[in-house]
Amino acid sequence: MKSKKEAGRIICFGLVGVANTVVDYAVFWLLGTLLGIPETVAQIFSYSAGTANSFLCNRFFTFRDHTTQKPARELARFIVVNLASLAVSTLLVFCLIDRLPLVWAPARAGYWWILAKLFITGVTLVINYLGSRLFVWKEKKD
Repeated sequence: MKSKKEAGRIICFGLVGVANTVVDYAVFWLLGTLLGIPETVAQIFSYSAGTANSFLCNRFFTFRDHTTQKPARELARFIVVNLASLAVSTLLVFCLIDRLPLVWAPARAGYWWILAKLFITGVTLVINYLGSRLFVWKEKKD
């Protein structure tokens, strides 16, 4: 039973993640491409928009049976996990999108940023799930 429940939780987390990613990419594209804001700054704003969506959806859907703490404490822990994830993702954006094209010719071609963002999204997915599951919304003790 526990493994079925965990599998359902992972699927729900993944679906919420898809929604967060859509928000993140849309804001990143809007700020970076349409408005010309530097990619590293756009990353901070786009990631923050996805994070707000993530907290609400994961608290009320994915981990609703784990909300044993006060919402303010959950939010504080959630922010810690997501600040760590934001730091990693921003560093990766800086390295892969801002700097790598300067030294590696294929990275200068067209839509390199899409591939880089996909990789960065995968890294942050792992950080966020483990942080959410083990730190923000811990298993209730029976």
